[in-house]
Amino acid sequence: MVGNGGLLQPLHPVVRGTMILLLFVWSLSLVSASDESLPYPGSRLVMVDSVQIHYREFGEFGDDTRGSVLLVHGFAGSTFSWRYVADTLVAHGFHVVAVDVPPFGYSDKDPLLNQSFTYRARLLQRLLVQQWPERKWHLVGHSMGGGMVQSMGIMYLEQLLSLTIVNGAIFSSITPGEYKAPWAVRGAVRRELALWFARPALLNRWMVRRFLASAYGRKPSPAEVTGYLTPLKLRGTSRAIINSPSVSKENASLSVGDLTLPTLVIWGENDTWLRFEAFKETAEKIPDGQIVVIPQAAHCPMETHPYYFNRLLLAFLSQQVAGLGKQ
Repeated sequence: MVGNGGLLQPLHPVVRGTMILLLFVWSLSLVSASDESLPYPGSRLVMVDSVQIHYREFGEFGDDTRGSVLLVHGFAGSTFSWRYVADTLVAHGFHVVAVDVPPFGYSDKDPLLNQSFTYRARLLQRLLVQQWPERKWHLVGHSMGGGMVQSMGIMYLEQLLSLTIVNGAIFSSITPGEYKAPWAVRGAVRRELALWFARPALLNRWMVRRFLASAYGRKPSPAEVTGYLTPLKLRGTSRAIINSPSVSKENASLSVGDLTLPTLVIWGENDTWLRFEAFKETAEKIPDGQIVVIPQAAHCPMETHPYYFNRLLLAFLSQQVAGLGKQ
């Protein structure tokens, strides 16, 4: 559970978008992908604590590598969200891994899987230890992924080098406990009704276009809509999303004051999903943090303002490499 001043309270500015988001999630139940094969040359599927995880690896770790970076997407995103970031980091000497956080992308769709920040932080930490033992990491998390990397930064300090939080659902504190499910999805019957409620008139492509227009602060291209829609159509995604508040439980006590890693907080000036004003006080409590607001950007600056975003990220990572040496 997120403490006062953390995730729940700052989310109030996005209430006006709740109906669009619910219709979008419900409409996903109308379709399932006919081809669930992995889409990218660098795709890999692994089992981590009995959970199937899809990730993409960019570049290799060698003698001249400057460090390893883990990219963690936000709600309804996937590795596609980092398409302008991963190759740029590799071109500047970094080894990069982008992960699909269950139930999104091509990862596990188990509707009973805990989707809390602290559980997901442990799952991602286990992935890193299993696949790349003894490696230390720079983490980059967007939106929902921002809360995940913040949790990892507190829980697994010794395995990490730095954090970059992008328009993140950051918290002032977390206490152990179950999430309180919204009335509409409280109980098995209501959850099934929510899945059934969608009508054929709710066209998925239209809903994703609306979703992205709000997140981007501009009209998305057809390729951008397809990039988000394709993995969202995979069977089981909508059920897992709707079920998540009823099965998720935080399992650790965390405080923003315990985040001692070097941290860069990047925010889009025009974000209406997670308004910077609602999270500014929490961001300022990060002991070794710096904050940069990108003018005219909305909720996804790494996609809509990639040149500006990559310049900020590379400058920050270069500072860490210069100060710590290659890990």
